[in-house]
Amino acid sequence: MTVGPVERISRVQFFWMVGISVVAGGIYTWPQPMIRNAGTDAPWALGVTIVLAVAMVAGEIQWARRVPGATYFDRLTGVWGRAAWLWFAGTTALCVVVDAAMLALFVQMLGVFFYPDTPAWTMRVLLVGLAGRFAAQSLPVLARNVQFWFPVVLLTFFGLVALSLPHLQSLAQLHPDWPPKMSHLDEGILATWYLWTQGALVITLAPWVRQASWGEIRRWGVAAYLFQGMMLFFTGGVVVGMLGRWAPQILAWPLIYVFVNLGPEAFLVARPGILVLPTWALALVFYLAVRMFFGSVNLQAALGFASAQRWWSVLGMVLAVSLLALMFPTPEATTRALIDIIDPLAVAWMLLHTGSTLAVAWLRVRHPGERARFP
Repeated sequence: MTVGPVERISRVQFFWMVGISVVAGGIYTWPQPMIRNAGTDAPWALGVTIVLAVAMVAGEIQWARRVPGATYFDRLTGVWGRAAWLWFAGTTALCVVVDAAMLALFVQMLGVFFYPDTPAWTMRVLLVGLAGRFAAQSLPVLARNVQFWFPVVLLTFFGLVALSLPHLQSLAQLHPDWPPKMSHLDEGILATWYLWTQGALVITLAPWVRQASWGEIRRWGVAAYLFQGMMLFFTGGVVVGMLGRWAPQILAWPLIYVFVNLGPEAFLVARPGILVLPTWALALVFYLAVRMFFGSVNLQAALGFASAQRWWSVLGMVLAVSLLALMFPTPEATTRALIDIIDPLAVAWMLLHTGSTLAVAWLRVRHPGERARFP
């Protein structure tokens, strides 16, 4: 299989693309799912989740480096043969369902706080259409856009947080309980696994990172995971420090309630909190675009499309995400589906997939040698 002539991207661009695919899709809901499930043990649960996610992506890289291929599907086929279709279909379906849930939650937030009279379908079409437009571009074009816009989103976020600091209540509320309860840790992990479904994306992008070895891919990928884990800790601390421990458990979008307190006395702009609208929309668009790019490239490989026909794969993913988003009619239903159904399935699927593929690759490919090279 070939993806045609592809200009390679830099390590920094790889870092930003992996980073935006981790947290940008669901940061506006954070930390409600984790706190609601783990309570005061949420920091411990988040720490365990990050360690597990890093270990899992390192395991994905470990098996992928033993087989040749230009995409995740190619390397998966090198390990499983025809059975690769089962793993590929399950992983793709998981990613598409998570993306649809993230899109539904964001559109529902827009309807509650910003556009109550605007039909939800128009916002869904606009956001997913923009994401598909970027996903259909070449990898360097998408990478450059992510490299430019994601830091802008982060700087805007940190600026709003800085303006919110006068509303900080008490740092004492940030102290987790000791010792942590194991049941709370388990529930906390199951509450937020939708943020960590990027192993196949890392494998797909890896061959196209300029002059990077597998060791460097692992370091930069793990660095992206740890950076976004730090962002989750920071955001959770801001929310709990300003709203207390209990309010975030019942607020679907706690960060909105943090930024809504910003008024004229905080900034030259009358309502600086309105900046969350364009910046979070950008973050969601590029989150979806990166994941649709990954999905479309692998579908192209699986179906044998020519490079010029990849846009059909992108169109298929746009339609799938748009239609599946209709299955989540309310914020409550979406959150319940994420936490009670999608997350447990995601944890089980990814543990089984990574563990079994690593074991089979280790047994079947004893001496990877030249086959481990990038294309």
